[in-house]
Amino acid sequence: MWEIKDFLFVLICEALFVIFVHLFTYREFKTLFETDLKKRMTTFWTRVDIALLGLPWTSIVLDFNRFGLLHVTNSRIRLFEKIVGFPRSRTS
Repeated sequence: MWEIKDFLFVLICEALFVIFVHLFTYREFKTLFETDLKKRMTTFWTRVDIALLGLPWTSIVLDFNRFGLLHVTNSRIRLFEKIVGFPRSRTS
């Protein structure tokens, strides 16, 4: 299982990732609105930047989805243990 220091390191990395994605998104949208949108969307690198914005946002959404599924699964396992009376096996 994970140690507390490993968990904190992962939490800090994920927080920095989310901050970086927010800053990059802000910078990209600011640039898009300051320049002519039709002219800006014709360049290849703008489309690459927008695609690169979609990937980390997808990662963030999937991470929250995973957290929600883990919460639901754990609550259902606890309910099953309470109803049936069989504790789940704990591996060390």
